[in-house]
Amino acid sequence: MKKRTTAFESNDKGRIGPSIKEFQQENCKSEQLSKTRVFFLNLSWFGMNVMYLILSVEVVPSQVHALVGSEMKGQMFGAMVASGAIVTFIISPLIGIKSDRLQSPYGRRRPLMVAGTILLILSLFGMAFSAPESIRIKANETCNIDLELRRCASYYVNNLTALRTLDVNMTGINDPKMLIALMTEPTIKNGSIGTYFCFYLCVMACYAMMAVPYNGLIADQTPPAQRGFSSGVMGAMTLSGNIAGAIIGFFFPRMGVVLTYTIMSLMFFICVMLTVLSCPEKATHHQPTNKALSYRDIFTSYWEPLKEHDFRWVFFTRFLMQQGVATVVGFLEYWLGDMVKLPGCWAPEKAVAIILLPLLLSAAVFSVVGGFLSDKMRRRKPLVVGSAILMAVCSFILSGLQGTYAFYAVIPVSLTFGIGFGAYSAVDFALVMDVLPDEKDKAKDLAVWHQALVLPQAIATPIGGFVLDGFNRVNCRWGLGYIILFQITCAYFAISAYLVRFIRKAK
Repeated sequence: MKKRTTAFESNDKGRIGPSIKEFQQENCKSEQLSKTRVFFLNLSWFGMNVMYLILSVEVVPSQVHALVGSEMKGQMFGAMVASGAIVTFIISPLIGIKSDRLQSPYGRRRPLMVAGTILLILSLFGMAFSAPESIRIKANETCNIDLELRRCASYYVNNLTALRTLDVNMTGINDPKMLIALMTEPTIKNGSIGTYFCFYLCVMACYAMMAVPYNGLIADQTPPAQRGFSSGVMGAMTLSGNIAGAIIGFFFPRMGVVLTYTIMSLMFFICVMLTVLSCPEKATHHQPTNKALSYRDIFTSYWEPLKEHDFRWVFFTRFLMQQGVATVVGFLEYWLGDMVKLPGCWAPEKAVAIILLPLLLSAAVFSVVGGFLSDKMRRRKPLVVGSAILMAVCSFILSGLQGTYAFYAVIPVSLTFGIGFGAYSAVDFALVMDVLPDEKDKAKDLAVWHQALVLPQAIATPIGGFVLDGFNRVNCRWGLGYIILFQITCAYFAISAYLVRFIRKAK
């Protein structure tokens, strides 16, 4: 029977690129890598996660709010994240193709990593100077303003009759016109949302330009016997990067925009350069040129695994799970600013960093515990269902939390959400490995499965933005947008738990 070739394999008559096996033979030494070498090989994950957490959870939501105001912040933030995810989705396979075929005296991966890093840092500073001054209203001027008024001010700019129905006695400001002027004061000077949007898309493209060949570098240089250890180091770098990003985000309101961008750019650059300099590759510039690629065949082959029953249901289960996670994390800062009375007149950017810490720590602990339980029970489905139900309950609780004591109530909710997310993460990869449709096409099939992580970012945030802004216009006094948003998120998790029952191979 004739062997089927894929976009990532080659045959004698029509070579379209080196296989993964060939990469490993060329770049990976037969001896074991030292622990120091494995550390530096995975170090870039630390810088990548520091940057990504600060951008996605702290800086971008804050700057978008400052540039467009409360009324449009949800829709604009959603449009930006969706556009960035689409750019990543389109450009990633093209970067992968280029990296696989690059001819250079420095190897296939590192030149693109360095180029992507430099361009990314330039784009980051473009973002910083597109919205250079985030001049938020001083805390001592607004921390006593009623939350209901804070949510509704942007909708009542031309409706003083509606404004007078609010409880303005709690604000300490008697003149409604003065109150509206204070609450709707422009917060960005010399900023441009259009320029900011363009630089954000450049950052996402350059991030893919660095991350895709970096994944290839790790695969090339890690011996099979050390893949488990390398994966553990990668997980540690990812966790520590997220925690470091949350800590830096805690000081974001005090440090300001430019200093925050400078710190995360330096950390990203140093980590990538240490990886590049400590992990040499073999030269590829003397190798023969490969035959031209057929992009149509490559993209068509990505959808083939979805024809297999179990893989399809694993894909949709993960898709909905990530849809819920992206919605909760993406709109947490806005929810804290509009619905929660923050202690000490904290800025929402500071509060969201504190809320994320218990979530990240509990997720790290229970990813280990969940993996142990999964191996012990030899079952995946119970952990997936239990995790989804736990996160659904947390989302439902968030939909009802608001007011003075909500901040203290949300901390245990965040901790519990992290437990569910960590337990799910522990079996996420194992579940898909159980149902891969074709053993020899693992790389291609896992690339399809990975899109269940990328695509929700392109869908969840814009849906959430329209839900938030649309329902807040209907009833901002209740914060109806947030109530509906988190209940929809609850439904994502519940449906994900239900779909697990259709997976046949996994127990």
